[in-house]
Amino acid sequence: MKTVPKFTLMLLVGALLVQGNESRAQYTVQTDPGIREQVWEGWGTSLAWWANVVGGYNETALRRTVRDNLIQSIFSDTGLRLNVVRYNIGGGENPSQPLSNIEYRARVPGYLSGANAAYDWTQDSNQRYVLQQAKAYGVNKFEAFSNSPPYWMTISGTVRGATDGGNNLQTTYYATFAKYLTDVVYQFKTQWGITFDTLAPMNEPSSGYWNSKTNFKQEGCGFLGAKQSDIIELLGAKLKNANLATLVSAADETNTDQAYKGWDALRSTAKNYIQRLNSHTYSGGSEHWLNARASNDRKRLWVSEYGDGDATGITLAQRIIKDLKLIKPTAWCYWQAIDNGGGWGCIDLDLNNRATSATTNRKYYLFGQFTRYIRPGMVFVPNNDSNSVSAFDANANRLVIVTVNPSAQSQAVTHDLSFWTSVGSAVTAITSDQANRYWQNNVGNTLNKKFTYTMPPKSVTTFQVNATYTGTQISGWYRIRNVSSQQAVALSGFSSVWGQPYVLSNAANGYDQQFRVEGTGDGRYKLCNRANGLYYAADYNKTNPPLIQWEDGTDGWRNWYLTELGGGAWRFTNVQNTNLGLTDNLHKKNGIQDAYLSSWQNYNTQRWWFDYQDTLYP
Repeated sequence: MKTVPKFTLMLLVGALLVQGNESRAQYTVQTDPGIREQVWEGWGTSLAWWANVVGGYNETALRRTVRDNLIQSIFSDTGLRLNVVRYNIGGGENPSQPLSNIEYRARVPGYLSGANAAYDWTQDSNQRYVLQQAKAYGVNKFEAFSNSPPYWMTISGTVRGATDGGNNLQTTYYATFAKYLTDVVYQFKTQWGITFDTLAPMNEPSSGYWNSKTNFKQEGCGFLGAKQSDIIELLGAKLKNANLATLVSAADETNTDQAYKGWDALRSTAKNYIQRLNSHTYSGGSEHWLNARASNDRKRLWVSEYGDGDATGITLAQRIIKDLKLIKPTAWCYWQAIDNGGGWGCIDLDLNNRATSATTNRKYYLFGQFTRYIRPGMVFVPNNDSNSVSAFDANANRLVIVTVNPSAQSQAVTHDLSFWTSVGSAVTAITSDQANRYWQNNVGNTLNKKFTYTMPPKSVTTFQVNATYTGTQISGWYRIRNVSSQQAVALSGFSSVWGQPYVLSNAANGYDQQFRVEGTGDGRYKLCNRANGLYYAADYNKTNPPLIQWEDGTDGWRNWYLTELGGGAWRFTNVQNTNLGLTDNLHKKNGIQDAYLSSWQNYNTQRWWFDYQDTLYP
């Protein structure tokens, strides 16, 4: 039997000797503590389907040992330290269907076998066992989700989906399905001691995957168009009437494109029941727009599922960093920490054959670089490296930076922490590379708040260093108001047209006047509007360049320097021309836009206040 190994630390003294014949050119990463982004809730995994199998390893002492070691490796302090679990409320397949139509591991039983049947609360004991063990290890975020209603509520008569891949819940059973889900979470709370924070009634509902003619793997059900709003509203009302604290999350689409477009299609009455926008990130390029939707509708935001077949973990590490930087979720969940094989699991185990021999992939250790060291309660701060993510523990005054080197060559990286008030002398680096699980190295003393480390090929390294910051911190949504006129920058008629000039307004504050400051990590900043997700930009194609709205970008005309002037006032300088400052056009009728760039004179028309309005997330 091959049991799951615990973490191993190799302690080295002095400089790290990096294997490999060549090294790529050194580059520098800057981290900016003045901007505070999302506060972290945690890392997680779905229990379907591995818990449905592993939770039943109780026949022999050997199987019980395998079961307990696997659970420990995912949730304990010596393992991945995951603190979020997603429990799958099974639908239960039609007993007249061949068992082979659904993989063994994915045969999650339901609790209600027919319209006139009584609930059978003995079902799904395997998954529930793992859930309880996860709670005992310290898991504190619980979400329930459904892949399909019970077979007898479906149009096709099977939980594998509709015959055309579309809607598969009978119209007459929408309220019944909402009651089923509510009854299950009520049972968990009152009888089994688990209170689900959220309940997701759908899984990838617009994907078209759930076609009973082609899906011979798992449960799945389409909810297209208005059907999504229908089930959300019914479920939200049922949960409220049951006096449950559990709230709705939705819609767990397969990619960010479908997620934000699907969100736009929901009725406002459905959105009112939703606490959190969930999205999977298997594909899509709409990360920013997904975040913009959550911000505009004041919802929390999670990446509730992602998975890949790269056993090395490099693809996973790159996906995590991209999601954290662009989507800015407050939690991130891997699909199945333990999976059937092919590199999909952090640990691979032949679940369909109830194997006892597991393979721990490199992915396990690379995932652990994030999950073990970026902990709940830490706040993300921006840096200027697409391969790094930075988080700060204000209670411990500890900065954590996780950097991936996806190259086949070693890579020297200098981390410049000069924006911080103070930086400790000792830096610890923990590396997972092609030869080592966790390789801990004392980098040595920082010099002028900088340190350099050479990362091995195809590796991830976590850096930890003590740091403090006593300067001004910007976090949340702000109204940007001119000192002279007292008017605030606002959208022109809530326009979303690129190139539209901003106006100055003294009207009642709305989302059209609220902006978030995003740092690039190197002292430059971007300002994003809450109502439309577009950014401050300067139009240099015109005399007296007006302040206009545009999509995100790294060009100088879309980036800004912010300078504190005293008395709460700030100067906005465009990166493309640092001699110009953002100016309030008091005259209004001289052919110049309300807000424009002019030569810096330190006039009150060039001084701006940040008026705090709201947190980034509720």
